[in-house]
Amino acid sequence: MIGTDKIKLAYYFFGTLIPRLISFTFLPILSFFLSKNELGTYDLLLTGLSLLIPIITLQIEEAYYRWHFEAPNNLVKTVIYFSCVSHILLFIVSIILFYYQLVQFNITLILALFSSSFLLLFQFIARSLNRMAVYSTAAFINSLGVLVFTYLLYLFQKININSIAIAYISSNLIALFYLIFKLKLYKTLLTGSFNYQLLTQLLKFSVPLIPTTISWWLVSFSNRFIITLHLGVGFNGSYAVAARLPSLLVVLNSIFLLFVQDVVFKNVATQKNEINYNTIFKKFFQLQLTLAIVLVTFSKLLVKLLFANIYTDTYKLVPILIVGILLTNLCAFFAVFFLAQKRTFVILISTILGGILNIIFTHFTIRHIGLYAPALGTAIGFLFIFCTRVYLLKKYQIFKLQLEHYSGLLFGFIMASLSLYFYNIYSEFFFMIASILLFYFFNRILLTQFVRQALLGVTVHYNKYKN
Repeated sequence: MIGTDKIKLAYYFFGTLIPRLISFTFLPILSFFLSKNELGTYDLLLTGLSLLIPIITLQIEEAYYRWHFEAPNNLVKTVIYFSCVSHILLFIVSIILFYYQLVQFNITLILALFSSSFLLLFQFIARSLNRMAVYSTAAFINSLGVLVFTYLLYLFQKININSIAIAYISSNLIALFYLIFKLKLYKTLLTGSFNYQLLTQLLKFSVPLIPTTISWWLVSFSNRFIITLHLGVGFNGSYAVAARLPSLLVVLNSIFLLFVQDVVFKNVATQKNEINYNTIFKKFFQLQLTLAIVLVTFSKLLVKLLFANIYTDTYKLVPILIVGILLTNLCAFFAVFFLAQKRTFVILISTILGGILNIIFTHFTIRHIGLYAPALGTAIGFLFIFCTRVYLLKKYQIFKLQLEHYSGLLFGFIMASLSLYFYNIYSEFFFMIASILLFYFFNRILLTQFVRQALLGVTVHYNKYKN
């Protein structure tokens, strides 16, 4: 890992962690202002957006990022023009459907959806141009803007779904204009030409990813609608609170995965084979598992401190949810290698089967075990995907998966999970301290390297703008 890559990882850290931490505080704040039903509805809104954004964009941003390493002509202009046209057509279709009363049309939700999808594309462009400072700043502006605009709207009206959607639209637009200005994309759009042949290649890669994304959504988020159907939207609010702490692992994974994606895609594009993927995986899984132990031991305390009192019992779901998140992150890690080889069909089939398993298990058990059903269903679905992808990757011999090396940490995770049911303040305090020491012991070298490179990245960034 050369110095430039380490600086890029530092930018990914600040550009992903800090904005996500800002977003992380959003749900705890809302838990004090919204009822369980309202919070559950808000979570359903975000869940729906996470499904619709990949559909309306046709995953073109993923194809763009995969192709930019091969530097085809007019790539940026082709992708932006296509996105603009596709969004305009979708908007027209939405109006027609509303006019004939085939669907209920909410302009604020549509604009929130469209602005979020454009922001996602432009962030990919910033990454591809290696403008990491711009990428990080835009992410920070967007997350902070949601909090600020929501607070301003709260001063004048009651917080509801529409006001939250307006906050998202406003922050998305500010971040978009920042990216357009800093990347000088207005100049790019005035030069070159639209490349139809290139667009065809991009869509051949990206369109098969849509059912994959839908299947991934079925494993990760469809349970929200099953909870609402069987138990009510209020229970979905409780489930959203329980899932918030484990989501920190998703944040960590997104930082690491951005870097891994850069390394693997670049390595394949240049036909090099010099990267030690075993080392990358070891650091990746070790960091994930030790942080999972910390989150479990602190979950009871954090739920009491961060959320309204009506959610105090949700910490009991955290260990199972974390298992699901760990498996989710492992599946995403292995998916990078299939994407690099352009074998999206493998990703699709394994995810569809995992999604079906999740839905069947959750649907038939939720009446008997309550919110434990969706938590277990997600873990079962991703366990199937994990085993399938590991088996298929064996023939590539890219790295060796030796989970027995992590048996001690896995045992520690089990003990930390059981400690939540001891109801003894001294044992809770002991496991909290032990988890922090364990995290530092296993990751001290990585943490030290990161701090050094982060400081170096800040220094380089400061000197660049100073001069």
